[in-house]
Amino acid sequence: MDEEIKKEITPEGETVIVCIGSELRGDDGLGPYVGARLKAMGQAEGIRHKAMDQAQGLRREGEESKFEVINAFSVIENYLDKIISSKPRKLIIVDAAFFGGKPGEMKILPPDKLSSYKIVSTHSFPLEVLLGIIKEDLPDLKIVILGVQPENIDYKEGLSPDAKASAGEIIAFFNSL
Repeated sequence: MDEEIKKEITPEGETVIVCIGSELRGDDGLGPYVGARLKAMGQAEGIRHKAMDQAQGLRREGEESKFEVINAFSVIENYLDKIISSKPRKLIIVDAAFFGGKPGEMKILPPDKLSSYKIVSTHSFPLEVLLGIIKEDLPDLKIVILGVQPENIDYKEGLSPDAKASAGEIIAFFNSL
């Protein structure tokens, strides 16, 4: 994972990490895989982290960050109220996305340019619509979408080796905070 991606996905103040996808569609299960492991490792739901890396400008001195993990699977719309009511400063979405990269490659996808990418469409509602609803209530919210290029989204359980390696990097990053 490159430094620019790390900087973009570093929690800032109250942060919600939403992991989306379908575990029955191969690499589309990357989001739920990441979400389940972050929750299992205790890096969710009210855990506070020390201030980190002020030298890189990731946080103000002494500022703590709190992040909550929501494993939304294919129904992020069911969590809109929870996301909005938590009033986060930052929303990070982890999902599989076709952007022409190599399998397992990670990329920050600009929310205002989602139509340029093919977000894996196993989700009930278009992501652009859901983000628009969230932004209506939280206009100052910073939204970061971490897309991981899938190798395969056929009906099968389990991640490809490349997607699993990328998921491991994402999990390790958040657990290092």
